[in-house]
Amino acid sequence: MEKKEDTMSPLKACMIICVGVLCSATILLTTYWYLFGFGDAETAAEVENGNNMIDPEHVVDEIVVSEEEIDQQVKEIILSIVGEETDYGVATIIDLQVNDHLGTEDPDDKLIIARIFGNDNLTPSLTRKGWLAKSADLFEELFSLENIEEVSLMWNYPFTDTAENEEPTMVLNISIERESISEINWGSFDYNRLDQVATQYWVHPAIQD
Repeated sequence: MEKKEDTMSPLKACMIICVGVLCSATILLTTYWYLFGFGDAETAAEVENGNNMIDPEHVVDEIVVSEEEIDQQVKEIILSIVGEETDYGVATIIDLQVNDHLGTEDPDDKLIIARIFGNDNLTPSLTRKGWLAKSADLFEELFSLENIEEVSLMWNYPFTDTAENEEPTMVLNISIERESISEINWGSFDYNRLDQVATQYWVHPAIQD
């Protein structure tokens, strides 16, 4: 008996080709959707894996602010409040340090130490009050930065020594920790009360009442 050759009808062949194309398109679309973030990530993961697992390689990293950016932010805040020069023509910032705070458990906590010149005024009392007002503004703005745990402001004035040389002399020192000011409403805060919230407060006799 002569063996009959197997043949496939055109309709059957067309259906097989269509099914193959659809399967390939579905796989490609799902992969593209998942890798490039189109649609809901959880839905894409469920389509591909049958669960809501997300590939760790495609999780967006947290934005990290560099040390240089923090230093620049601190400097800009100080200059915006006290200005770049005093009324007697001296640059306001003598020295500025943003250091790791070794007194806390968080390695990202920072300590700001700012040595700055302050403007003069008509009387020692008015000079001190002017610096206290600026200090309150500085504390408010500097503590608005994340991870600033402590701020130390050292106000200086160029005193003349016995050899008639002008040297920057610290006349007001205020250090405050974040915990001490956590509940302060700066809008209504009386800067004359800074000594009550400061961890360190010292005034040179030259600018006391």
